[in-house]
Amino acid sequence: MTLFTSEEKLLMAKLVSHYCPAIAKIKFKQVYPNLDPNLSTMIYNAKKWQETGSVERRKKNKRRRKFVMNQIPKNHGLTTSIQDQPATSTEKLTEIRTQVPNLTLQLIKNVELPRKNVRDILTLSDHRKRLSACQIILDKIRKDCQFAFNTLFSGEACFHLNGTVVAYNYTRHRNSAMAETVPNPDLESQADNDKVLVWCGISHYGIIGPYFFHTNITCSRYLTMLKEYAIPALKHLGILHQCLFQQDNCGYHYSANVLQYINSKFPDRWMGRATVAPIAFPSRSSDLSPLHFYLWDYLMRNVYSDHQALNIEKLQHQIQSVLKSIPKQELTKITLQYVNRIVKCVMTKGKDSQA
Repeated sequence: MTLFTSEEKLLMAKLVSHYCPAIAKIKFKQVYPNLDPNLSTMIYNAKKWQETGSVERRKKNKRRRKFVMNQIPKNHGLTTSIQDQPATSTEKLTEIRTQVPNLTLQLIKNVELPRKNVRDILTLSDHRKRLSACQIILDKIRKDCQFAFNTLFSGEACFHLNGTVVAYNYTRHRNSAMAETVPNPDLESQADNDKVLVWCGISHYGIIGPYFFHTNITCSRYLTMLKEYAIPALKHLGILHQCLFQQDNCGYHYSANVLQYINSKFPDRWMGRATVAPIAFPSRSSDLSPLHFYLWDYLMRNVYSDHQALNIEKLQHQIQSVLKSIPKQELTKITLQYVNRIVKCVMTKGKDSQA
């Protein structure tokens, strides 16, 4: 990209004002033979010169306007609007209440009402996709009463020593007051010295896991886990050939090698991303996954319950002990709860079953 001096820009502007852009460019190259400006650049500088009398770029004022809470009108009535429309932009809300500046609206959002993570906000498109997927799952449950019981729900979560649990579309802290302030980063970057990255699978027949990743998850490491741990564990339970495997939408679940292996072990018997899976499991639907609405919360409450200082070894031991303590009857209840949530999602036309 060529940068032009003020003199060169001014000459462009004057030439375009007297000649057509093509002739002006020829005249310009007679003065500056080494430069070859685009016609759009010459027209832009001419228009700017005519409108402002200058071809110089305006310097942006980097000072931010400062707002204090006493500048926000009392009884502004915006908190209800923000709560009812969490995904609505401040520009849209400004159109509704034009007497309140946009930056004031932003301040209200940031200070008064911390917003939900954008991943957790369901749009109308999400509702339609969830409704379609849940209708298909419900039809399969009606045709095969064992469909839900044969489903193995799988996923990963990162347990921090400070009490934070992070999974796909899920972030919690043992202190519920801190839950809204904890970030929700990608799991690929979670492995570290103060964290434990664990994979689990849960079904009516039992819990598979935990499997601990000692470094960040990649496609090859996930595939190794499936081959060396998950599939042998399913064989040991005796449900490999009837199991319906479910995985979330994390990127490393969908490499070509992983998909090829899953299709070979679960032909037409797995749920996941709608574009590649035989059975679609809707994205941003943590309310429909037993891992999210039960297992991760259960582990968080019990792993950190003794309030003792933890290290990596103790944390891994705690996770193993708590998983072993879950009774078989509880797994049956979780499966039935999953079916109830699928039914509720259909009845509410794809809306959050926890709402």
